[in-house]
Amino acid sequence: MNKKSNIAEKVFSRRCFLAGAGSVAAATSIAGCSDDTVPAPIPETSPYSDIDILNFALNLEYLECEYYLRGATGAGLSAADAGSGAGTVTAPSGGPVTTGNALYTDFINEFSQSEVAHVRLLQKTITSLGGTPISRPTIDLQTAFITLATTAGISNAATFNPFSSWNNFIVGVAIFEDIGVTAYTGSAPLISSAAVLDAAAGIQAKEAYTGALARTLIAAGASGVGADTTTLTNANLLIATINKLGMADGSTAGGAVQINSGVTNGALGTATGSSITLTPADSNSLAYGRTPNQVLHIAYGKSSTGVYSSGGFFPNGLNGTIKTTTT
Repeated sequence: MNKKSNIAEKVFSRRCFLAGAGSVAAATSIAGCSDDTVPAPIPETSPYSDIDILNFALNLEYLECEYYLRGATGAGLSAADAGSGAGTVTAPSGGPVTTGNALYTDFINEFSQSEVAHVRLLQKTITSLGGTPISRPTIDLQTAFITLATTAGISNAATFNPFSSWNNFIVGVAIFEDIGVTAYTGSAPLISSAAVLDAAAGIQAKEAYTGALARTLIAAGASGVGADTTTLTNANLLIATINKLGMADGSTAGGAVQINSGVTNGALGTATGSSITLTPADSNSLAYGRTPNQVLHIAYGKSSTGVYSSGGFFPNGLNGTIKTTTT
């Protein structure tokens, strides 16, 4: 794949970016970025090839793609896009999602096609590097959501269906995009090729746009006339659960800030936005990064430390090299 520009290469190859992506402490990141004469610590050598990392990301894109497409059309990926010998997808009925709002319908339609484009881009990039793109793994969008909702303490969790309403669907969007952004951020230091990092950064940015929009819509719905605090509550309960799953390896990094609409006694937060939290960033306003191990614990729904290779959204495990938790 050709590099899109030298700008992205220069920006994302800087060690200060790698530090910000989770390879070193945030304080070190700031020090390394504020003065180019001060060398930042060199990240550890990755045990994975770029092809391994891209296939790991492709698993997650398959998951997101199946979710969005079912929300938009009621059906998933075509056989050609899913790959030879693709696994099955279990999903509750309900798609396409009825939004009652033309803007929300456009949201689902646009981002479903974005996810298809991501799948195809990763497949092409892996092939261009001499690798073999993994096919879609077996995916569960039914039991996995019910289990997550039950663990989170959501009302009516036993029947939770992300495709039954716009409010349920947008909660799923916020969760998947938080996972996606933190996964790309945490994997950035492991990538060797500037061209591959360029493409990954572009996908990460698109995921971040989608996630921020989802969080904003949820927060906006919880304020003003006809406020819908239930959707906000459900989203925050699930975010807290995802954070707990991601901490299974004992790390204190890689969380995701909960959504706060800024509503206090019926009034929005201050003009400075000090009481409103919409973006999941740390105290330095850097996106959180999750290691592949942390992402796997979330994908498999395993909160305890241990070696796992299946469960949750991937009942038969991920495809590719990166598919088993390390702790």
